This record gives sequence, C-alpha cells and structure tokens, in this order.
Amino acid sequence: MPIDIKVNVTLSSGQKRVVRAAVVGGAVLAAFSVSVALAAPRNTFANGQPLASQAMNENFTDLDKRIGALEAQHVASPGTSKVSIASAFIDVSGTTYSVGRADGGWIAAVNRTALGEVTVLVVPGTFSSAPNCVAGIQNTGGFAWVTVLSTSTTAVGLTILSNPATNTVALDKGFSLVCVGSR
Repeated sequence: MPIDIKVNVTLSSGQKRVVRAAVVGGAVLAAFSVSVALAAPRNTFANGQPLASQAMNENFTDLDKRIGALEAQHVASPGTSKVSIASAFIDVSGTTYSVGRADGGWIAAVNRTALGEVTVLVVPGTFSSAPNCVAGIQNTGGFAWVTVLSTSTTAVGLTILSNPATNTVALDKGFSLVCVGSR
C-alpha cells in the first residue's frame, strides 16, 4: 500500500536566498567530501519491510557523525584549514554592487565593469590557488543566468545574461557566490 506525501512550502525571498545558498554550498561541500559521502547507510530497508526505531536511530547517529566530520572540514570564515570555503550574497542597487552578506572578510570589493559584468575582488591569502566557484541569481522576477567566467587567487569574474545561449541582454542582478579552494 503506497503512501503519497505532498508538502507545499511558501518561502519569502530572503528564505529562498538562504535555501539557494545552502543547496549550492552543499553541492560544493559534497564535491570535496566524496570519501565521506559515499559511505553506505548502516541499515537499509526493503520495500514493504517494517521500520524499526533502533535501526532508524542507528542510521541517524551514523549520519550525525558523518555530518560532524564534514562540518569539521568546513571553514565558514577562511582561517587555518587547508581548504577555504567562502560564500557571499552580492546585492545590486541600480548599477552599484555591494556585499550583502559574506562569510568572514574574504571579499575586498565588488566592481561592475559593464552592464551584466562583475568582478569580485578576493582578499589576498584567502586562496593559495584559483578556487572553484559557483554562482546563482537571487530573486530576479524573471529568467536570468549568472556564469563564472574566470577565477584567480585575487578575483572572480562573472557575467549575468537573460539568455546565455545567444549571449544577449546583459543584466545587473544580485547573486550568491560560493568559492572553494586551497588555503
């Protein structure tokens, strides 16, 4: 007897930003934690098999330990770890970009070089080599894409377009940015 469960959640734009950043950050963190993430669950269940609370609790305890190991590797404010994971929300007002919120002080400045073109300057010493970065558009009220064009130890170049397939209609939009790299 299958059971269908549906959940409808309404989020404010601020909550959507947090969820979007968490998803992007989780994906990046997962990419750097494959050895931990590939571990199988302690207990598995077959279709139709009754669940036992002890087995479920063992799974949750195991997950809690693995998540704790991942969190121990995460550096919310780039510091002494060998890996820096840094995230930020970049806001725009008219043609002026600014840091809305960032982990630690890893962003030195945000410069608009042209319509839809942004350079995020990174504080020297945050990364020892060019980091891997991903970006996502904040609440746009329409379709838009942000693409990371280039990264170095001191800058991340991005472009924001309404149609990346044809490289048309550049836009000034706020975005979230997550970068992971060697310290």
